[in-house]
Amino acid sequence: SRSSQGTAFRVHDQEAFVQEILPLYFDQTVYESFRRQLNMYGFTRCTRGPLKGTCYHKCFSRSKPALVESITRRKRSNKNKSSTTTKPRQRGQSGA
Repeated sequence: SRSSQGTAFRVHDQEAFVQEILPLYFDQTVYESFRRQLNMYGFTRCTRGPLKGTCYHKCFSRSKPALVESITRRKRSNKNKSSTTTKPRQRGQSGA
């Protein structure tokens, strides 16, 4: 569910999330893999305060849905290459 401010979300039932939601939008069906993906897209896990246990991204806002377009995946860079970003796959698009 989203936080009351609409800037973060929390997964309350990991098992149901993995079985029902992940297959609709992601190739993996392991919760920890999903969390790694969130990290690669710049989401952070709140560890204190009223949002403790939620995942937050400055461009993830219920009141400003157009900002989600600016969330990009950070790719690891090699020492000789610069970092690049890609947009997330839209629902229904193939990975190739």
